[in-house]
Amino acid sequence: MVKELRNLSKSDRTDRELALSINRKFHVVFSAIAIKKKRHRLNLLKKKSKIVSNSKFRINVSRKKSTNGFTPAIFPLTLIKKFGIKNNEIRFFKLNENTFPARISKRARKDRKSDNFIFYVPYHLLENRNSAVETEISILPFMEDRKTYTNSKLIQSDRIDILTLFKIYIKRKRVHCLIAPDNKNKLWIWIERESINIVPRYINPDKELFRLLGLIQGDGTKTHDRRLEFSNSDPNLINLFIDYLGKNFNVSKSKWGARIVYTNKIRDSTLEKTLINHWTNKTEIPKENFVKTKWYEGTPDAKRGSLQLYLCNSIYRELFIGLLDTLPVIEMPYARWFMQGVFASDGCPILRKGKLHEVDIRTENLTEGRLYSCALGKEGIMARTCDEGKIIRISGKENFNKIITNELFILHKERLEKFMNGS
Repeated sequence: MVKELRNLSKSDRTDRELALSINRKFHVVFSAIAIKKKRHRLNLLKKKSKIVSNSKFRINVSRKKSTNGFTPAIFPLTLIKKFGIKNNEIRFFKLNENTFPARISKRARKDRKSDNFIFYVPYHLLENRNSAVETEISILPFMEDRKTYTNSKLIQSDRIDILTLFKIYIKRKRVHCLIAPDNKNKLWIWIERESINIVPRYINPDKELFRLLGLIQGDGTKTHDRRLEFSNSDPNLINLFIDYLGKNFNVSKSKWGARIVYTNKIRDSTLEKTLINHWTNKTEIPKENFVKTKWYEGTPDAKRGSLQLYLCNSIYRELFIGLLDTLPVIEMPYARWFMQGVFASDGCPILRKGKLHEVDIRTENLTEGRLYSCALGKEGIMARTCDEGKIIRISGKENFNKIITNELFILHKERLEKFMNGS
């Protein structure tokens, strides 16, 4: 029987097929598990190689999804030696036509002489998620650029270099940036165990960008490190935000999340449905992207409430906050465009007896107040700090004329109309 088992093991039959054949010939009752154990004792089990080609190999992935939507896999030691991969080195992989980065980490084994190297695979890229089958995956020849980046000019030839921004100015350890292998004008930017964001390497320092930065400075949330967020009650400003990222970074409207915030004497479910329909029509954000509405008790201050717009993406948050912190927003002509965004978000014309008395700009702190005062000073507008640095106040006919000349209220039609009627 042993001799027969040796002969049959040379074929590609399964243990179940071998058991059926042995049972028929020798009139015994062996299960597939018993045959497998006997083959193991006789060293007849064929060890299947994980290596498919020079860069392709097989991985066994777990059925269970681990934290952050990634599942661990073992990297073959043969390829570790071939590519000269070191511990904690970041490499790129291709799975089902999708490219993703992963850190290859060494894991000590007590039961074996050699250690294992593991990396994490995005769970959503696996085709067979309900079964623990082998999956073929490729390692790509390029790797993360570790060279010291010395080019410190952020604006080059009237273009902003995003690579310089991330390599020199932001310097976040968790953010990785690489020139796309297939296109030198694109960047791959990612945070560990997150998807790659493909962004243009260069963007123009135009008025659209600086107006957007002014809106972020005024009504953006800068404390949340996982998403880019902006709130306003004017649909035109919301769409300005959405359209800029759609045009320059290919961010589709389906990726935006939204929350409606409104004030009313009571919480009204009918009113909330009306508000969701209103903002869906104005912004074209899908209804399923709207989260639970936030209600405050009081007298309504806006007819249609305000929209809290957010993009759950750490990279875009780092990008725009980095631009806000590093670009010369107090230099002309950037200061004018920047303050147009600030006036649209935080500027307020104050009328007394139907006449324009002053223009107030809300500030969060003294640092922000000094920033606004410097930017206005570049346009020849004199402003003073009031209410312990919480308000920047502009008064005087000469300053009002300069506000008109520089079109500082151009982005907010209602405030522009109120300003012009009072002046």
